[in-house]
Amino acid sequence: MSDKKEQDLINPDDFLSMELCISMRNVTTQTAIKDGKRSYGTPLKSQMRVKEQDLSIRIVELLEVGMVLEVPIRTCAEGHTLELEIRIEGMNRPATLYTIATVQELGKISDSRDQIAIEFTDFESEDWELIKCIYQERQNEIFNFFNAVRGY
Repeated sequence: MSDKKEQDLINPDDFLSMELCISMRNVTTQTAIKDGKRSYGTPLKSQMRVKEQDLSIRIVELLEVGMVLEVPIRTCAEGHTLELEIRIEGMNRPATLYTIATVQELGKISDSRDQIAIEFTDFESEDWELIKCIYQERQNEIFNFFNAVRGY
């Protein structure tokens, strides 16, 4: 007999989401966003924190060798160099990518958010491929779930 989860039309595990943690340091301006806080200057010299409403960093799109991110305003400008740590947790195989990137484009989304396109300049290609693979697998799971619900 097959597993109960395979028989259920709606499997609660289908709704488990991966946790994405992104930390960013702007090498050009010496500002950073980590753990929902923005810091200015090098960590040893300045621990000043400014409370802001939304200091999240969101992935909008994966590019061949980079990303489009949604970031808080005043995070960076075109041409700035960024150090990023991108961790995916909550999946079968967690992944971490450390990269140095250059801001290629910057556009304003709202009064508090910008969208940036970054190109990786220094990174481990195996780590980047794993991140892209995890995203692709998750997209396939979502696609298969919706097809099952629709009866396809």
